[in-house]
Amino acid sequence: MNPVPMAEVRPRLTEIVYDARDRDLATVLTEYGRPRAFVVSVPFFERAERDAAVVERLRGQFPDLFETLAEGLPASVVPQKMAKN
Repeated sequence: MNPVPMAEVRPRLTEIVYDARDRDLATVLTEYGRPRAFVVSVPFFERAERDAAVVERLRGQFPDLFETLAEGLPASVVPQKMAKN
């Protein structure tokens, strides 16, 4: 993943978009060193949407499995719906 500080995005936007489109390279836009947004290709985004829909469907069919999978993972990577209340 290619990190780019927010201050550098405007002058490099064309390059960032071409990297995503032509090289399927994801770029993470950072602010004070922390990830704030991603620029990805359309096919990558479409795959991610499709994968998320499959996961949601499986989550509904196998809720205990997802609770088990979420155990021990850092809170930052566990979606709110999977986190224990």
